[in-house]
Order: sequence, then structure tokens, then C-alpha cells
Amino acid sequence: VASPNRFHAEHAIAGLEHGAHVLLEKPAALSMKEIAAIRKAQARSGRQLIVGFSQRFNRGNRKLNALVRGGAIGEPYMIRIRFAHTGPYPGWAKDPWFYSPVKAGGGAMLDMGIHAIDQAQWHIGPVRSVQAHTAMLRKKIKVDDNAILLLEFADGKTLGYIEVGWTSPSGFNGIEVMGDQGCIIEDYTGVMRLTTGKVTPDTKARLNLKTHIIDKAPKTGGWSVEIQEVVKAFRRNSNLGSGIDAGGAALAVALAAYESSRTGKRVDVATVK
Repeated sequence: VASPNRFHAEHAIAGLEHGAHVLLEKPAALSMKEIAAIRKAQARSGRQLIVGFSQRFNRGNRKLNALVRGGAIGEPYMIRIRFAHTGPYPGWAKDPWFYSPVKAGGGAMLDMGIHAIDQAQWHIGPVRSVQAHTAMLRKKIKVDDNAILLLEFADGKTLGYIEVGWTSPSGFNGIEVMGDQGCIIEDYTGVMRLTTGKVTPDTKARLNLKTHIIDKAPKTGGWSVEIQEVVKAFRRNSNLGSGIDAGGAALAVALAAYESSRTGKRVDVATVK
């Protein structure tokens, strides 16, 4: 399902009801009510549904996930993600629906931010609350072209920062994760580095940090790998851990971010309906 966002739920449910496995492009839906409807349709159908979080199939992101989850940098306490480019036009898009509030449901925050939110929760865990600001800074459109999100994770000891945009000709794109025993910096336009060593508040302690380049092309993978692995997953009746629950978890944070931007207040993700 790669139709405009407004139709994702309708088309995904139709596919499931016709007995098909479904690869559903992100965002999985535009409301939590639609997420619930997709979940029910899938349960009735007995088929698999995978949300198209293509960033999960980048080689560097997979390495980062394995390193963070495997304790390579100790206990994470901060993640920073920046995903930005010049936008869908001119680019890969032909129909102008990306700029339609009705068809798209949002702008850069929903398009780029949903990837970043999924990455943050994949690497760290569930987000508890979000404070955000979305804006139309440069493009004369009816949806946001830039956004900043400040995340508080459910573990109560990790913070996150997300910056996304449709107006960036260049600049850093990638992910940084800081832990109490090191950090990982994944630069999509450069290399991926792992720095190990402990920074303590002891003024007499000596720094003993070591940095290693662990991938010279971390952005390798993406859509082509996604399609191959999704087909294999459907054949073995798997959702790769990227099913409707992951899609709903990312959407809830995105909706909370829009609510935060509208009200100027921090929003608890659990309150999103």
C-alpha cells in the first residue's frame, strides 16, 4: 500500500480482507482509531502486515541497533536524529498530495519524522512524552516543512532530540546515541564511528577514549533490502517486528508531537486517541 496517507488504513484493510499479506507504507494510518481497525482486520484475516519503515533496513542502522542493544556503549542516555532533505518536489514525487493537509495528514514531521520516531523507539524503547514545534519556514505550503521534537522515554533516564525538514540542501543526516561508556555517530553522508570510554564527574579521572570507524557506507541497504526481506518474511509468516504495533507506536508519538506544537505544551503519548 503506497497510496496517499489518507487511504492507508482503508487500503490495508481491503488487502487483508481479500486474504493478502500487506506491506503498508508509513505512516500506517492517520489516527489511532484507524490503527485499531487495521489491527482487528489483521486478526480476522490471519495474514501478516509489515509497516514500511525502510530505515530499519539500512546497514548502519542495523549495526547501531545491535551495538546499542548489546551494551557496546553502556547505558544509553541520549539519542539525536536528523533526517532532512529538499523535500518531495522536485524529487521522487509526481502527484502533489504530499503538500495536502487532507491527503497527507501532515508535512515533514509525518513524512520524515515518523522514520526518526521509529528509529528512536527501535534503538531505545517507548517514548513517554514529547514536546514539539512544527513550522512552515520556507515553503509556501499548507503543511509543516520543518519540525523539532524533544522526547522523554518511558525508562525515565533517556532523552531524545529529533530534527526533520524538507528545506535542507545539505548538512548532517544520521543518528547519534550517547551512553555512559561511549557513543555511536552514524553519518549517512560519511562514516559510522564507535567511541568507547567512560566519562565521569571525577575531576581527577583521565579520559581514555578510543574511536573506531565501523562502517564506511552506513546508508547501504534501504528499500531494495526491505523488499527482499519482506517477501521472505511473508513466506515464513513473520512481520519482522515491524507490524501494526510498531506503526501505531510511531504514529502515537507523531500525533502527540502535532498536539504539542498546537498547544505549546508537553504531551503524554498515552493520552493520544
